[in-house]
Amino acid sequence: MEPTCTLPVRTIGELLQKRAKEYGDKTALVFPQRRKKTSYGELHAAAVRTTKALMALGVERGEHAAVWAPN
Repeated sequence: MEPTCTLPVRTIGELLQKRAKEYGDKTALVFPQRRKKTSYGELHAAAVRTTKALMALGVERGEHAAVWAPN
């Protein structure tokens, strides 16, 4: 069966960067137990810091990385 629609190919980073430009100070994440909200701009900045830290550890563009996080 052929797909009926095609989706644009974007990385999570590309999508987050686009949303940060569009929505900057608007809330992206809410952590009720901590009474904390994170904006799209803050989330993007954290992603950039994390990327730079992984690169400093030797992870190169195109390599796979995994996140292990408890629910």
